[in-house]
Amino acid sequence: MGIPGFFRWLSLRYPHIVEAVKKKSRSKTDFLYLDINALFHVALRSMEKKASKSNFTSRRMLSRVFKEMDIAFNVCNPQVLVYIAMDGVAPRAKMNEQRSRRFLSREGSRITEESDTHFEDSSIKYEQSQLTVRAKNSSGFFVPVDSASISSGTEFMQAANDAIRYYIYQRLNGKLKNLQIILNDSSVAGEGEHKLFQFLTAQRNHPEYNTKYRHVVCGCDADFIMYALLTHEPNLRILRPGLK
Repeated sequence: MGIPGFFRWLSLRYPHIVEAVKKKSRSKTDFLYLDINALFHVALRSMEKKASKSNFTSRRMLSRVFKEMDIAFNVCNPQVLVYIAMDGVAPRAKMNEQRSRRFLSREGSRITEESDTHFEDSSIKYEQSQLTVRAKNSSGFFVPVDSASISSGTEFMQAANDAIRYYIYQRLNGKLKNLQIILNDSSVAGEGEHKLFQFLTAQRNHPEYNTKYRHVVCGCDADFIMYALLTHEPNLRILRPGLK
């Protein structure tokens, strides 16, 4: 869920800890950890700026996510292992709050969009587009996407699980064939960021762990900084996607 304003405060107080990186970097890392749900939100914000919400489909969004994943691979150049995690079912204590927040966000966005055009016309067009999408494809790849879709058990998340597996197979048959890639998808309970740091901690506790290994964690939430500090790993960096 993040810590509101924490990254901004930290970057202003300690500006030397923030470093701009190029999309094609020559630096190398050993372990790369990707929080896919963070990339979902980056893609959603990017799409909101460029198109109307009726054009938000799983296919468009996943295409954007794959571009962000490619950027992360190019920037970090992982040499040993890539760990990809997605949010699974949240704990019951958080589930109700998470669902209400996302549905309120979706309804607020829809009201804002409808206020810019005639209410009846936009409502009719929206319903027609929904019917067209469902008739066209039932696989989940053409289903309209909003913040409420980024939850375990939705059509979008099932489509995302399948699409990311296909992405991994493609990369393993290409230039990443020497890498080990692990996918922890939305069928496994728990938040993606928790899965990432649990795996990182398990690696550090392994008796054959090399203390010279370099780690990069890719995610947007400010609490990533807290998790990173709790690992006590000196060779750890955080890559924040979507920043300009």
